[in-house]
Amino acid sequence: MRLAAALLLALAITASAASAAAGAGAGAESQPISEAETALFMTDYLAALPVPSALRYGLVRRGTLEPGFSDTVQLDLKPAAGAARSVETRCLSGSRKLEMPELDFAQGNPALLCFFERDIREMERLTGGRSAYFRKRIRVALAGSAQVRPATFSYNGHPVAGTEIRIAPYEDDPLRGRYERYAGKVYLFRMSNEVPGGLIEATALIPAGSAAQPADVPLLEEALTLAGSQSPDPTR
Repeated sequence: MRLAAALLLALAITASAASAAAGAGAGAESQPISEAETALFMTDYLAALPVPSALRYGLVRRGTLEPGFSDTVQLDLKPAAGAARSVETRCLSGSRKLEMPELDFAQGNPALLCFFERDIREMERLTGGRSAYFRKRIRVALAGSAQVRPATFSYNGHPVAGTEIRIAPYEDDPLRGRYERYAGKVYLFRMSNEVPGGLIEATALIPAGSAAQPADVPLLEEALTLAGSQSPDPTR
């Protein structure tokens, strides 16, 4: 049950071993889960948080392609019958709002579900391609070509140890010519057990589209960053 819930959280971004085995036919061996998939989806980052409590993230979009904006993502951890917790994800607002499933037994961090789902829909909108294709490219990159390294980050002015994961899912795509302007997109994830919810930052970056643009001004960048956590006042 806990494994299935964690794979639901990935929502077709990372494949379940059971699904892979079923697709290959009876008797097929399960596909091992990669180090990147484990760090993003299979680690119970929410276990240390009190219930009820909330995690808040800021999403910032910038770049030369389109106007930027700032928005928010919030996770609400609530008591649940028969489960350690239930997690409700409030993914963005207004015209950008996405409806996310409420999860019991959630592992990983459901804010990543919001981040990936928005990103894939944006790739579909910008390129005219299909969301299923971009999901597949990300899944393959996480399973096989992700760069994973230990790293030290800063959170609230203090150093924290964690893991940095980088993927470039379109870099070696034989069909990248159909969306070349966006094919240089890279994703960077900064995770740490020492911060609430485990996720420090998730970034999707399309570098500058021409040499005439400053290198530090991307064509498009969206960054989801941990803003803080909140627990009920025990004196009330």
